[in-house]
Amino acid sequence: MGRATILKSVLKYDDPVDAMFHALADGNRRAIVERLSRGSASVTELAGILAVTLAAVMQHVRVLEKSGLVRTQKIGRVRSASLEPEALSDADAARFTAAMDKV
Repeated sequence: MGRATILKSVLKYDDPVDAMFHALADGNRRAIVERLSRGSASVTELAGILAVTLAAVMQHVRVLEKSGLVRTQKIGRVRSASLEPEALSDADAARFTAAMDKV
């Protein structure tokens, strides 16, 4: 088992709340979420607000999508992203439950 294999197994987030916090740990992804809070946007538009390549934006969007925070839809050649507001509510509920378990 090499170093890369160990790292990949460490970075697997089985808990949805862990995956969400991992997704929001990056400043570029937080900027994407902030922009999407005003409405859906194309990946090209999201690339315009960040100083990264279109491929990098797609990677960020995929991480956000895997965490459940963002949903994407492709129509023709345009991929658009939008927020999943229920995901944030689920995180709040999970955090409240965890806090209550400690009581």
